[in-house]
Amino acid sequence: MDATFTLRELGMFLLIACLIVLLILLIILVIKAFGTLKSVNQILEDAKPIASVAKKRVDDVDGLLDDVTSSMGGVKNALHGNENLVQSLSSVGKAVSSLVGMLKKTD
Repeated sequence: MDATFTLRELGMFLLIACLIVLLILLIILVIKAFGTLKSVNQILEDAKPIASVAKKRVDDVDGLLDDVTSSMGGVKNALHGNENLVQSLSSVGKAVSSLVGMLKKTD
């Protein structure tokens, strides 16, 4: 029994075989991508509380820096004679109390 194949039939067979292999690889890739997305979603869910705590601390520090900046401006004005010493010491006291308040919140 002899079987003869033309070049066209052989080319079509190879093309279909390559498409089947490509389809199998694509299915494997999609399955692995879904697993990766699940892992990334879990990581992001775990990081969400950490990010909210960090945001709160940054806001606290930002408010503290505003107080310190105004206090140092008051000290500078007092040294230049534009503000009296009591007002600048009051500003420094506010900054120190803000710092103490922030440190108590972290405990």
